[in-house]
Amino acid sequence: VAVLVGGNAGEIAFTVVGTALGGRSPLNTRQLLLVNLLTDMFPALAVAVTPIEHRSANHHAGEGSGPVGHAALDAPLTQQIQHRGMLTGLGATTAWIIGTLTPGSARRTSSMALCGLVGAQLTQTLIGRHHSPLILVTSLGSAAALFAIVQTPGLSHFFGCTPLGPIAWTGITAAVITAAVTPQLLPRLDRITSTLNTPV
Repeated sequence: VAVLVGGNAGEIAFTVVGTALGGRSPLNTRQLLLVNLLTDMFPALAVAVTPIEHRSANHHAGEGSGPVGHAALDAPLTQQIQHRGMLTGLGATTAWIIGTLTPGSARRTSSMALCGLVGAQLTQTLIGRHHSPLILVTSLGSAAALFAIVQTPGLSHFFGCTPLGPIAWTGITAAVITAAVTPQLLPRLDRITSTLNTPV
């Protein structure tokens, strides 16, 4: 639930923000379908069938790991969904901003946003789950498939992308790393939020 709902929430938030700032959607329909194919299919299925002993308590990666028997939408799960949505949107937005600030076409910027979005979600799925060979293989396989699609001229054009150069991939890597390290700051943000929301 956290993987699918949180990831889709981040995609929606990025699309809304990108449209508001850029005047049009950062990603086209085929790119959005590709995002779901690469993040919601094999990696999400791998999470669903991973034995419980492989599951980590690191809820900041956006994965459900609470005790069995918790309510479906209890506070820990809601927090996991919020965190995953925020980190997904952060990765995509960072890649998109880097794309707009560096020389290149709108299609290049869109391609970078696509890679940042998928990369942020796959990284979150891997964090705390790297001990599961199935999750490792499906996540890395999805990342490799994305790279091949973007870098193969005809296939890239079909999805509205363009092959990317070293500068673009460096920007994407920076965006994904930003989304990966941000969970270390989330506990502090949660404490600040709780303090601000505490009645005086």
